[in-house]
Amino acid sequence: MNKHTFLSYLRTAITLILLILTNALVIIGMTYLCGDFTIGKWYDAFIIVIAMTIVNTILWPIFQKFFMKFMVVTLGIGSLFINAIILYIACYFIPNVNIGFYASVEVPIVMSIAITFIA
Repeated sequence: MNKHTFLSYLRTAITLILLILTNALVIIGMTYLCGDFTIGKWYDAFIIVIAMTIVNTILWPIFQKFFMKFMVVTLGIGSLFINAIILYIACYFIPNVNIGFYASVEVPIVMSIAITFIA
């Protein structure tokens, strides 16, 4: 393996770690800002991020196929609502995590803003 390939892998790993940490910190912060979003322990935020990643990997292509017209008509804002559905599905299966409708819309918006500044 040459030096360029190693640095590329290292950069990808650091970016992934930063994205996971940022999402977890946003989720922890949003529990204080949203009244209808609670998590049990601090590590539940990391579980939510990993669950959202897995659910996103599985369901996003399916949602994209069915809701592509909706996303085009809403100029991409519809994808935030799809992310809200994915967050709600991910939080539904995690114990000690309660999320309401407004928090399931607010949290993905704030996560998208935070990821925009990191990436």
